[in-house]
Amino acid sequence: MTKELHQKYLEFFKKNFSYIEIVDFNSIKIRGEYYRIQRCNLHFIADAIIETDHLQTVSFKTILELSKALKTTNSTLLQTFYSVKVKSQKTIDLFIELAKNPNATTEAQFQEELQAAA
Repeated sequence: MTKELHQKYLEFFKKNFSYIEIVDFNSIKIRGEYYRIQRCNLHFIADAIIETDHLQTVSFKTILELSKALKTTNSTLLQTFYSVKVKSQKTIDLFIELAKNPNATTEAQFQEELQAAA
C-alpha cells in the first residue's frame, strides 16, 4: 500500500467515523483503544469498521478479530459474508468463529443468521 493510499484511508476514517481518532500516520484509536496500524492490514481494518458501523456497541476486540477473519478466510465464505449488507452481532461473531474453526454446525448457524438478515 502506498503512503498516499494509506493517508486516504486515514482521512476516510476521520471524516466518516466519529469514534475513530487519528493519533498519527501509523496509529488510530477505535472507541478509545489504541491500535498501531500495519499498512498491509489497513484495508481489512477499514472493511471491519464499515461492516460493523451500524452496531453502536461493537467492541474494539471484535473489530480487530473481524479484520483478521476477513484477511484469512476463504473466498466463498467471504463472498457469503458480504452478500448481506446489514449484519447482526451474532452473524459477525459466527463469521469470526468460522474463520478460526470451520465446521458444519457453525456454518449452518451462520447461514441461518444471514437468511434472517436478508
